[in-house]
Amino acid sequence: MKHNVTKDGLLIDELKLIYPDRSMNKIRALLTNNRVLLDGVVVHEAKREIFNGQKIEIKNKILKKKKLGFEIIYEDEYLIVVNKPQKLLSVSTNKLEDDTMHSRVLNYIKNSKNRWIWIVHRLDKDTSGLMIFAKSESVKKQLQKMFSNNSITRIYYAIVEGIPYEQSGRIENYIVEGKNLFVRECKKSTIGSRKAITNWMLLRNNNDFSLLKIIIETGRRNQIRVHLAGIKCPVVGDKKYSNSKHISDRLALHAGELELLHPVTNEKITFKCEHNFRKIYT
Repeated sequence: MKHNVTKDGLLIDELKLIYPDRSMNKIRALLTNNRVLLDGVVVHEAKREIFNGQKIEIKNKILKKKKLGFEIIYEDEYLIVVNKPQKLLSVSTNKLEDDTMHSRVLNYIKNSKNRWIWIVHRLDKDTSGLMIFAKSESVKKQLQKMFSNNSITRIYYAIVEGIPYEQSGRIENYIVEGKNLFVRECKKSTIGSRKAITNWMLLRNNNDFSLLKIIIETGRRNQIRVHLAGIKCPVVGDKKYSNSKHISDRLALHAGELELLHPVTNEKITFKCEHNFRKIYT
């Protein structure tokens, strides 16, 4: 369904005119479910300003991107948030891999008005979950500054072996990256050392495994994996930092939540995507 805007106003008010018999919750659901396009771009902001001459399009079905090999959690004209599959690189290395999270998003974005997508941060290859990409270099720089200042809340979930020594804890120490990208805990005086801070909370456990909620204050390579192995609760499936005999077809670490102020609108936004650890835990 297509609609031409005839006067300036707010998007939510125009949607009310289009659907006078729908409840406000149902109208907002159109925005949440990626069904509203403004001049060909998916929009989500209910109070977004619109202007005479613009075109609103309502998709009959929720836009699904399964054929692209990833799930879009959120998208507007400034950024896109995706759920990165495990066993997929965030970005190509010096081996110039063809299939990465960046390349998949880039292929998708080329079908719109954008011609490039900027990398804001990375996830380890074996870690699944939320990644943010920017649609302009200026937004990329703003988001990276927010990550650097720890003004973005980053929450992970992990299945670990055993049961932690407390219900919650905080690990603050120094780690260093060595040969073959192997990371270890070290002293502050070690050349190349960087401070790493990981907070964890026990959500539930059985005889063999525990489910942890993890909030990081720094985003070092392999930080969570090294820290949890350091308290004798390595992440299930972590062959790099554990000698466990437990068999898992994946690393049980997932970036499940991001909370931040939108770099352009300054609105508080929260993104979530659930992990799929049930098979491991049960």
